[in-house]
Amino acid sequence: MNEKKLLNLSNLNDVQLDFYNFTLKNIELLLFSTVKEVAEKYGCGISFVYKFFQKIDVTGLKEYIYRLGVNEGFEKKTSLNFVQKDDEDLLKKPNSEAKTISEFLLIDYIKNNEVNFNLIDEQVKKISELCNLINSNERKIYGFGLGHAEICIKELFSALELFGIENIQWEKDKHSDEMIDYSAIKETDVLIIYTFRGVHKYTTKLVEEVRQKHPTLPIYVVTTNRETKLNKYTDHIILINNNARRVDVLDNPILTSIANPFILFNDYLKNYYYLNFIKNINDHKELFKELESLRLGEN
Repeated sequence: MNEKKLLNLSNLNDVQLDFYNFTLKNIELLLFSTVKEVAEKYGCGISFVYKFFQKIDVTGLKEYIYRLGVNEGFEKKTSLNFVQKDDEDLLKKPNSEAKTISEFLLIDYIKNNEVNFNLIDEQVKKISELCNLINSNERKIYGFGLGHAEICIKELFSALELFGIENIQWEKDKHSDEMIDYSAIKETDVLIIYTFRGVHKYTTKLVEEVRQKHPTLPIYVVTTNRETKLNKYTDHIILINNNARRVDVLDNPILTSIANPFILFNDYLKNYYYLNFIKNINDHKELFKELESLRLGEN
């Protein structure tokens, strides 16, 4: 983008400037919190935060994070750029100025992906470690998720299968406890957990059970919640953007699927694995057969 709208701080009083400086020092708090949580952390009411937004002409927390990055010169670290020139004028608008649903969603989608790409780029080392583990022929890859997370991890595992990687997805039903054979898991295997909020009791109980039986098993948790209780059972937490939490303009909400950040993460991981580990096309005929089928629009 050639032109980016800077925040106008000239109308702020001393207290509002102090809040502005507070947000600069607590970028991660903004990324992973609601307006209410930010207000509580600073020690003010929600109305104070919204008056602050009004003074600097932003619609809410999501737009503030985006505009703050412009103001302070933060740059998207990834070299990938999905923004076409035709979209540049759109991105200069706040969501409130979008004229159609398509514009409204496109602005929100691109802003959310800005955050997501930055998060992923900061965690490439963890993704690299996970891909190295996945690449070992001696390992089985286990996975679990609930709701949207279950669908998304299934999408990832279907790709891993095409890569020739043995994987097993656990599913929750009334017979789950009997179906999961913990004794079959080896310490050299890998468990991948997808959980959007990282708070579901069943998921927490499952991870706790696995950790008790397998103290050194690598467990990777993909979640939006930095403070998830699953931190107790693994050091391998990979954060994705919460594209739903910052729906703070209540009279004009943005309704998007919480599957989006998982799918973006899946695509990043699949491409990272493909570019770094798949050397011989002839060894992956099923993968390229599937890709060709999709390209041609065949069933």
